[in-house]
Amino acid sequence: MPAPILHTETQELRKQLAELRRELRNLIEEGHILSTVERPRIVSMYDMYFGELEIEKQRLAVQGAELFRRVELLTIKYTRGEKITPEIVALVDEVVTKEYDRMRQRMREAFDMSSSERERSAMENLNSPDADELVSTYRILVKKLHPDANGSSGDIDSMWHRVQQAYMQRNTEKLKNLLSVLGADEEPAHDIRGLEELQTEIEILKSKIRTESRKNVSVKQSEPFCFVDDLENGDWRFGHKRQLEKELAKLKSKIDESAIKYRELTGIDAVIIDGHPSAHEESTRSRDKSANAQNNEAFNDDFKSNTYFSGR
Repeated sequence: MPAPILHTETQELRKQLAELRRELRNLIEEGHILSTVERPRIVSMYDMYFGELEIEKQRLAVQGAELFRRVELLTIKYTRGEKITPEIVALVDEVVTKEYDRMRQRMREAFDMSSSERERSAMENLNSPDADELVSTYRILVKKLHPDANGSSGDIDSMWHRVQQAYMQRNTEKLKNLLSVLGADEEPAHDIRGLEELQTEIEILKSKIRTESRKNVSVKQSEPFCFVDDLENGDWRFGHKRQLEKELAKLKSKIDESAIKYRELTGIDAVIIDGHPSAHEESTRSRDKSANAQNNEAFNDDFKSNTYFSGR
């Protein structure tokens, strides 16, 4: 039986669909390169010049925020006429430490989890509203792309890697976009849809292309990508270093101000124990210096595994 003769408009629409799918695939490829190749390269270069300053900045920012919070809570009690007893100080220390413990845990979950830990965490959240769509879209893609069924090629391997990455990130929208582009090189004879259905998909693809294009433009304009040219400029590096040093000085000044207020309220000094400001008598300070130095070093190592820009 001879193949049916396609309407000219239908042929044009199918040709347009193939072009749009290829355009969307290119945008997804560009986004992938930005996040997995360019970003690590720029962050590594930035770290070479400013890593130590950024680590110190983050460390002081956390310490200053915790100490300020303690002073804030103690001031409220003092204003209400309450006597600041050792028990009150200990209670405030405990409350604020718990607040910042939760914050640090969220940061570890976001930036410091291993792939297996992240996968377990993601599986625990499979009851989210779009979980069914996420799983069903992933399964369709796996059937289309699995190396055991399709062999191995550069295009297939690349797409397979992107599917796995999107699934681990629980990114349903990205999986749907990847599914959309898979038809870019399919034989038109396999498509039996009518004009209206083809036109609808064209509009959907155009919308996805606009979205992906905006995402890539936004990424290029944000940190660290906005530094890529500046990092090659010695004058800019010198100025940026001075700016970071000024920010460190401001953070230290704020910590000193909070420390004075803390002593006025409690009669004792606040020192850093296990990464947290807390109340201790003068006689305990020398005993805790060694432990404090070790914990600060651990904090630096922990922070270095993350990008500075995500913590801003």
